[in-house]
Amino acid sequence: MSGDARNDVRDIADLLARYETAIRARDAEACADCYAETTEYVTGGMAPVRGRAGVADLHRQIFDGGFAVEKIATHETTISGDLAYVRQTLTSNDGKSLALLVLRRQADGRWLVHAEAEVAVEA
Repeated sequence: MSGDARNDVRDIADLLARYETAIRARDAEACADCYAETTEYVTGGMAPVRGRAGVADLHRQIFDGGFAVEKIATHETTISGDLAYVRQTLTSNDGKSLALLVLRRQADGRWLVHAEAEVAVEA
């Protein structure tokens, strides 16, 4: 693995850790900062959420509803150029869900979530 590839793996792991810290702290703005301005978030039972502000609003709503994360497990991270995808399982007080995240390297070199699809698998 080249030095650049190792840096990408590290930078993506840092992004995912930053998100997990933010969601555990119930910090909607810090959660949203992990997403691109043009992001799209899709989950069952609701309309797609678009944009960083929409992601912040969604997190505020779920936190107000009592949502709490118990565990986030990353199963796979695959990088190809300026795009990457991540497969995760999220366990919360609402059950378990599977997530597929598409990340894009920004012009400044940072990785951010460009799209996310999440589906509940256990209630």
